[in-house]
Amino acid sequence: MGRRFKAFFLFMIILGFGFQAFAQFTPEELAERAKWERFLKRAEIVRHEKIGEGITKPRRLYLKIGDIEASGAWKNPTGVQQGFKEDWEYEIAAYKLDKFLELGMVPPTVERKFKGRRGSLQLWVSLATS
Repeated sequence: MGRRFKAFFLFMIILGFGFQAFAQFTPEELAERAKWERFLKRAEIVRHEKIGEGITKPRRLYLKIGDIEASGAWKNPTGVQQGFKEDWEYEIAAYKLDKFLELGMVPPTVERKFKGRRGSLQLWVSLATS
């Protein structure tokens, strides 16, 4: 193994551990990610609205299964938008990478069809302050 590779590998490990300090989810919330992934994939869409911000024109989907209700941000951009390459699959890749690196920074994100189109659906996280 070359010196550069070892240095890069060590840097990535340190970087990963450093970012864990900035995780936005608690260990309890992280333990429920699989539950939220299933919910996002299977829940009935009861209503939707334009979020109104962002170049990717996301929508907020309101979801329900039984007595559990939540919402998520649905996106399906592809191609170049305002000079940047966009693709809804990047959202899912970012979530999978976050899980792999155990960073706890990206909300559960799945592939979900809406109005016959494939896109990413990410759990809506409301910030709470006290």
